[in-house]
Amino acid sequence: MYRFNPIILILIAYNCLFLTCFAQNINISGKVIHPKDSIITFSQSETHPLTGLKINRSFETKITDNSFEISLPVEIIGSWKITSGSFFWFAFLVPGEDLNLTIDMDMSLKNEDQFRKGIVAFGNNASNFNLIYYLNDGMDQFHQDMRNTINSTSDIQEILKARKEKNAHVIARLNHYHRQSPLTDAYYDYWKTTYTYDSYERTIQEDLLSSNGIKLQDSATLDILTTDVINSDVAVSNPTYMKYVDIYIFYLAASDQPGRDFPIDSLIELGKKELCGLTREAYLTRVMCTYLNKLEEEAYKSYYEQYSKLVTSKKLKMLVDSCRQDFLQKIDVSQNIADYPLLNKTLGKYRGKVLYIDFWASWCGPCRAEMPNAKRLKDSLKGKDVAFIYFGYNDNEQTWMQARNQLKIEGEHFLVDKALEKEVTELFEISGIPHYVIIDKDGTIVNKNANRPKDAYEQLLLLAEK
Repeated sequence: MYRFNPIILILIAYNCLFLTCFAQNINISGKVIHPKDSIITFSQSETHPLTGLKINRSFETKITDNSFEISLPVEIIGSWKITSGSFFWFAFLVPGEDLNLTIDMDMSLKNEDQFRKGIVAFGNNASNFNLIYYLNDGMDQFHQDMRNTINSTSDIQEILKARKEKNAHVIARLNHYHRQSPLTDAYYDYWKTTYTYDSYERTIQEDLLSSNGIKLQDSATLDILTTDVINSDVAVSNPTYMKYVDIYIFYLAASDQPGRDFPIDSLIELGKKELCGLTREAYLTRVMCTYLNKLEEEAYKSYYEQYSKLVTSKKLKMLVDSCRQDFLQKIDVSQNIADYPLLNKTLGKYRGKVLYIDFWASWCGPCRAEMPNAKRLKDSLKGKDVAFIYFGYNDNEQTWMQARNQLKIEGEHFLVDKALEKEVTELFEISGIPHYVIIDKDGTIVNKNANRPKDAYEQLLLLAEK
């Protein structure tokens, strides 16, 4: 049986779920005041809402006579980075909503806090676009009060309360803005849902999950995870909600089988039992595309038949079919790390050895759970030409180092920076962690989505003895 140890996922869907599974180009035009560069770039780094596959893409256009025009494929409500020279801003784009922007470089700030000045929309859809800047303005004191509370206590309920108080102020600002400059229903729901579930999701992720994983018998965890907030068709439009849903299913599965890996069938059955409506269909679609997509044909077909009976949306089924076809078309393509400069710089010195690469993070419960299996695998291949490489993925140095020491992970360790993260995410099609890769002695990529440690011995031994 194919077995699975789930990860914390990011899943975005929205009200027009069945109409917006595929790209809808939007047209953006605008003026640039006091330009500092001749190019403006729109880039997106997002996890696709339903497939779970990473989107990494950039589009650029020239600034001519202080004006620009660009057409962008926008499938989901999500964050885009707008860059010109050394200046950048973050903005939220919405499927089907064309925009007319004015960007004033002299008003912009050269730092991360760029939801505030220098960029504004006019005309149609301006209300939606400008919202994020209004929400962030004037919130410094509330953010600081929340942070002070979090830093001064380890009481989970107090931390949750502080986050709820801060987010209540944001929702009040959202409602005030909506009365003055009406938002579309889908966009209003997106942000209200974000700040409704943000308190729970961040408390779990940052304060319960980041260091030791979810504690199955912890009363605070139980209180947070069993609030009556699951199965909202409106909320399914939001990544924060779906992340919360995924933690909820993981919690139930782990509670049923504490201390053990559990089969993918457990997640499917819990999804069927605990979820309904759009939440269930979105969750099962994500499972198909992210975890079952790369199975051998016979096993995949069996799960696909189950999926087809549970999901009614033709659009969602089309996405699953598309993911499978993309995978089948790529499996015969031979690639070598020598063609990827950042990865080759890191791994080139191991040429002559088979590489078993583990992408993991300190905050990832399933990643941590696999480490004992990884140690047993490493011990069983002692003396063979196999190197065990551990890439800290989407992590910060302090917690990464703490987890390494706590788990006593033996092997070669690298903390992935943003540039390398982009390269490996695209190359190995990383949509979640833990994620494993096998590379042959000559640098040829053998398997972009390799077996977990307990099932990888035979393939590694065969390659090592070639």
